[in-house]
Amino acid sequence: MNDSGHLIPLEQPARVTRVITTFAQKYRPVDVPTRALRDYVGEYAIRGRVGEVLLIGDRLILRLPDERDTPLFSQSAGQFFALSATLPRLEFVRNAAQRVVEVDISEQGKTERCPRIS
Repeated sequence: MNDSGHLIPLEQPARVTRVITTFAQKYRPVDVPTRALRDYVGEYAIRGRVGEVLLIGDRLILRLPDERDTPLFSQSAGQFFALSATLPRLEFVRNAAQRVVEVDISEQGKTERCPRIS
């Protein structure tokens, strides 16, 4: 994958610095009140499996079967990203009654709509 930190030769420190700086500017976490994060906690249909969004302390965690827990970092009240090779972005979607009904997961140019099941 182009411009991924784990594939940048450390012999090119200027490039490493540029990539890290760009990443830090693009993915700047913001504080979201814990009470607001509680709205996203639940089970979602993700890639044919049941995935859970948990609130542990003041951090949302994505838990998928047979995978390690993935901390989510907020970019806004309803948008998050995960630190992994594909840098997935998660956007929680609300209905007209302001109830969270799905999470859209975007990575590598594709978006998957994942309905909330509980």
